[in-house]
Amino acid sequence: MCVRSNTEKSTNKLYEEDVAISTDTHQRLFCTPGCEAVYFWHLLRHGTRYPNVKEIDELTKGVPPIQARLRESAAAGRAALCPADVERMLTWKLNATKAHGNMLTVQGERDMEGIAGRFRSRFPAFFTKHAHADQFQIRSTDAQRTQASAKCYGERLFLEPIDIPTPLAEDPLLKFYAMCPLWERAVDKNASARAEVDAFIDGEVMRASLERVSKRLGFEETLTYKEVEVLWEACRYDQAWEPTQDSPWCAAFDDEDLMVFEYRADVKYYYVTGYGNAVNLQLGCVLVKDIIDKLSAHESLGKSGAMYFTHSTAIHMTLAGLGIGRDAVPLTADNFATLERDRRWSISRLGPFAANLAAVLYECPEGENEKYKVRMYLNEEPVPVEGCSDADALCSWSDFRNRFAAAESCSLDFCNATRPNGSSPMLCSSLTWATVTALILRLISVLR
Repeated sequence: MCVRSNTEKSTNKLYEEDVAISTDTHQRLFCTPGCEAVYFWHLLRHGTRYPNVKEIDELTKGVPPIQARLRESAAAGRAALCPADVERMLTWKLNATKAHGNMLTVQGERDMEGIAGRFRSRFPAFFTKHAHADQFQIRSTDAQRTQASAKCYGERLFLEPIDIPTPLAEDPLLKFYAMCPLWERAVDKNASARAEVDAFIDGEVMRASLERVSKRLGFEETLTYKEVEVLWEACRYDQAWEPTQDSPWCAAFDDEDLMVFEYRADVKYYYVTGYGNAVNLQLGCVLVKDIIDKLSAHESLGKSGAMYFTHSTAIHMTLAGLGIGRDAVPLTADNFATLERDRRWSISRLGPFAANLAAVLYECPEGENEKYKVRMYLNEEPVPVEGCSDADALCSWSDFRNRFAAAESCSLDFCNATRPNGSSPMLCSSLTWATVTALILRLISVLR
């Protein structure tokens, strides 16, 4: 069973996280009059985790020297923080060791239980009719955090212990990117893919933020980016682990600083896992194809749904494959002022811990124009599909399938393609990537 179920709450009760919603809202967002949910497809990022081993090492070594400097600045009366915040910073200790690296936290278990409970309460007829885990395809990657997430989610959803099938060491569906040598060479291990985020880190906007944080802490010398990044990591992990409490280190950042560091992360992932790279867009078809395949063949599958537990990279690429979170202009080092508050590609909204994307297939009365309709949910909110005119994010199955027709021929053959000399046919400079991707996005906007 999910570990927390044994120690905190039984699995046959709604948790506090399972928020109540009004009948009208429920009808509008999760039902369609006269139609019945017949297939449930759900892709989830694992719940809140501990930092990885490298991050734990950096936090363990990086925070104490800053605490020592803060103690001196506070004693000299230079810290521009309230005494309570200073005291909390000075007494802060990382509640993790290297043995915890990348493992699911208690809050991560809560994340999964909450999501499962809310979907169960929103589709009561469906999950009463399809009440057992063996009626669904449940699949996770081989990481502890995804397997534990699947366990907690499944036991909350089905109100009984479940077995998770043994995961694949190399999963072409849930870790397709890790099986693409071209992506690893041209993007993941290619410094040019991080050129824009590196330029932003070295730019004036980030320098101003480092100065503000340093002055707030009362330091006479400005902290380096690496030093402030350590504080940012302490802030965000603490906040993720205890979302109802303010993290001590978050007090070092004002709203502008938070947006600067969030933009930095968004620029990084825009190029490494999102719209900023043509390879990412090609990889984004894998799980889109699975949606089409599963919903098309749902009557013959012998299953009532599919539930997948994976990682942020798969989430980001799938969203890009669906056209979700796409901005009219690329995120670059120079357009923070333009996109600071008005951008769609925002990882904190699109792909946080426990991010999830659901596709629900409805069977409708014969009097309807079409028998089947589909609605997608991103992080439990309906998300419109381009090209679909139905209200409340509903989409006729034919419109949905036509919209993503290209995904049906999805292939990763390009991943192993090389030039005669052995180099990648798509290994380009960051400028070339930006140009190619901009052209692709313009073509997409014209064709759609």
